[in-house]
Amino acid sequence: SLAVTAQWGMGKTSFINCIVDQLEIEKDKIEVLVFNPRTSKSVATIQEDFFTQFTCILSKYDSRCSHVIKDYMSALQLIDNRGLVEKAIHFYRVWNKVDLKVSIKKTLKRIPKKVLVVIDDFDRLSKDEILEVLKLIDSNAAFPNIFFLTAYDKKQVNKYFGDIGNSDACFVDKFFNLEFAIPLRPYIYISRFIEGELKKKFTDNDNQEVKFNDIVTSFQNLFRQYVPTLRDAKRYINQFALDYREVEGDVDLREFILVQLIKYRFPEEYNQLYKTAYIEEKSLTAPGLYSLKEHIPEETKSLSILQRLFLKEANSVKDSYRHIYSIQSFQNYFINQISGTLRIREMNKVFTENINDAYKLIDHWLKDKESTNSIIDYLRNITIGESATFYLHYCQIVTYIMAKRHDSTIWRLFLNLIQEQ
Repeated sequence: SLAVTAQWGMGKTSFINCIVDQLEIEKDKIEVLVFNPRTSKSVATIQEDFFTQFTCILSKYDSRCSHVIKDYMSALQLIDNRGLVEKAIHFYRVWNKVDLKVSIKKTLKRIPKKVLVVIDDFDRLSKDEILEVLKLIDSNAAFPNIFFLTAYDKKQVNKYFGDIGNSDACFVDKFFNLEFAIPLRPYIYISRFIEGELKKKFTDNDNQEVKFNDIVTSFQNLFRQYVPTLRDAKRYINQFALDYREVEGDVDLREFILVQLIKYRFPEEYNQLYKTAYIEEKSLTAPGLYSLKEHIPEETKSLSILQRLFLKEANSVKDSYRHIYSIQSFQNYFINQISGTLRIREMNKVFTENINDAYKLIDHWLKDKESTNSIIDYLRNITIGESATFYLHYCQIVTYIMAKRHDSTIWRLFLNLIQEQ
């Protein structure tokens, strides 16, 4: 009987899965039975369910196994499906557990393979379920060619049996011949796992992959603090992917990753941030921008992240387009949608369509004030680049909007283009 131990979230299940996968190449020597006690109808049926699955495997190699195991289950009072006469005739044989064990040993020795019984999620069972599984292991691990492999958080399981023996006693240790504690790993492995999984979920943009690598690496100390285990990493990735998919391209990736760290580790502070409990608008020095408040409660656990997201003096900020500290864009980091503005991927179409199609799109947007402000704001903030073709296209679009809308902002943009010429 073998035990794999580690704290919650340290990768016990992944480790067990690696073992099972590796044993696939040894399947001519080893049968793997994955048994999950949590699927049993009740505690009383755990052992019966196990022997039912166990018999199915053994019967492939020896048809007599089914009969022997059935008698053994009767001896253990796991089943009672015999008539009174049959019980009387077989009373001595069935209830002589010693003889039955000898018979099972002989039967199992004839099996050409070893059988590995894998029991995962051991520490997710109730106390009574754990005791039943331990009884199962204790009664059967001594049989030839059968091995039990379980994984659990030792501290968690021993909590259930704190009333047994003294405080230093490890009750569960009595049931396992070998305990393998999963070794600690450098955090770089979890960091690489996060990067790799994010790449898999967002594969459309090659530049995005590079960004994920750079961001996770640069914030590795924060990830180590707030996403310390493999389990945490998987949960964080799933949360991030669900939320980011709705706003991808319209929020700053670096800032969104940080906001998601707060949401994952400190959900109450995440809610407080959305309510602007830690930030304020200093309208005289930085209109339209949020700054960090002077006095933030000392018990604020996400302070180190907040300091990266917001400056105390936002007037030094030059670029606020779609950033979290922009009052106009702030809520986009929380509500899983882009509100009150056009999506960037929609506005990008004016540079992928021919110029006449671009004009049609612009005509549609200019009918709405918010859409008009969005396209103008977009044109003010995109990088024109060095392509002459793109620059000409850009100039045509700015000129077209300027002719349609006498807005001071678009006029300034038009005049800047003339001055650059």
